[in-house]
Amino acid sequence: MLKLIVFSVIMFSGWLLIDKYLYKRFQIQKQANMMDKTVHRLQIIVEIVILLLFIIGLIGYFYFTEVREFPIGTFIFLSVAIYGFRAIMEWQFNRASKRYIVMLSTLAYFVSYLSILSVFMQS
Repeated sequence: MLKLIVFSVIMFSGWLLIDKYLYKRFQIQKQANMMDKTVHRLQIIVEIVILLLFIIGLIGYFYFTEVREFPIGTFIFLSVAIYGFRAIMEWQFNRASKRYIVMLSTLAYFVSYLSILSVFMQS
């Protein structure tokens, strides 16, 4: 358990350093609540559909199977779908802000963290 806590603190600290570096390197202006900002009306609709499909899939998974632990792969897929779609929308409709760079790096870091975390949980 101590290894997991130390690993999580190191990963979180590394993510903060990389995030700060990217903002400084690419001169990206920080926003108070970047996750609530949408760049196109289509983004809201697609994100709601992705979340609804995720919720329906989880309900079906827990209802039709006897396994009661949360499938980490499903959470990784949801993260890739949401962050990837947001990054694509930022790149397509608001390329000058360069926030898509931060979103993609956060996505890569988060997926790598969850992947390594799943290895910790199995051992």
